[in-house]
Parts: sequence; structure tokens; C-alpha cells
Amino acid sequence: MILRLAADPPAEHRGHRVIDRRAWIIEEGDVRVGMIDVEIYDNRAAGLAFVVAPIHRGRGVARRALAAIATRLASDGVQKVFGGVETDSQASIRCIEAAGFTCRSRQPDAEGFVYLARQLSETVVEEVAEVEEVEEAPRVSGA
Repeated sequence: MILRLAADPPAEHRGHRVIDRRAWIIEEGDVRVGMIDVEIYDNRAAGLAFVVAPIHRGRGVARRALAAIATRLASDGVQKVFGGVETDSQASIRCIEAAGFTCRSRQPDAEGFVYLARQLSETVVEEVAEVEEVEEAPRVSGA
């Protein structure tokens, strides 16, 4: 199912045409610990979803992977990336905020999600390079 979705994105999402969909597997050493799925839209924005295996949570894996993906998306011309988080997942909200995203609204939408966004620019590449000098980033493989 995941491979089909990555290869065959929906035509539209909330009024914007989907022009690309990518999925990355997050690895630490030789262990697959999570994934990030990204849709890129015609307005140079991207939406993402991420998951990390429960035993690997709380160690900064997702934060570092989100930072690496932000760098990749910025280098591909994406200007803004956002993610929806269920309101009862406070750990995920803290994680995505630690990766440089800011909350657009604390009120959940009809599906129970709050949305956080990060504006991307060339400085994202410099910010991530500084982080990677201090701590080892997880390996992200995929599209």
C-alpha cells in the first residue's frame, strides 16, 4: 500500500494540485525506525506525515529526520512545509516544533488535527549543517 501511494499521488489535496509524492525510510545504523511521507503541491508548499517506531521515540530521531527533509525540500524549491498532528499527540507536537515548525492554530480542524508549518529558504541548509556537526543525524533513505 505505501509503495502504491508513493508512486501514485492523488490529483489534488485541499484545492492544490499534487505534483509529486515522496517517501523516506528513517534508519539508525541498520535499523529501520520510521518513515516520512511528503506531498509537494503546485504552490511550492509541501505537506508531510511522519511516524517513528515506539521504542525509538524520545531520542530526537524524528526531529533530526524532519530537519534533513526540510533541507532536501528547500533545495528542491519548496518554500513552505506543513504537517498535521492530532491534538492528543503532544509528543509529536513538541517534536515538530523542535524541528522548527510553528503552530498555525491551536484549534483542531474537522478531522481533529492542528497544523504546524515551517517556512523554508536557503538558510535551512546552513541551519541543518550546524545541527549535524553537533549530533549524528539519522540516515534517511528514499525519494
